[in-house]
Amino acid sequence: MIHYSCDLCGKDLPAGSSRYTVRIEVFAAAEADASEADLLNKPDEIIQQMLEKMEQMSLKEIEDGNYRIFRYDLCRQCQLRYLADPLSHTKDLRRMHFDN
Repeated sequence: MIHYSCDLCGKDLPAGSSRYTVRIEVFAAAEADASEADLLNKPDEIIQQMLEKMEQMSLKEIEDGNYRIFRYDLCRQCQLRYLADPLSHTKDLRRMHFDN
């Protein structure tokens, strides 16, 4: 049996209780360093440049710079608090930093 608890306040969320899931996706905007013409005319060169740049980065830097997803379970009260301040401008919501 899977056990859920609120990732914000820690309250147990027994089976059948209200539970809300927050998914946050963070990804790189679609602005490329290379022009569209370069991508069409010199794709191998562009890929080589990207690979060389990535060789200087850690796996975490590569992941954080491209795509991350987070998932949190919230009780009803914390769901309402989250909806009121989704970017965590309040002190209480800044505690939400659990790994997914």
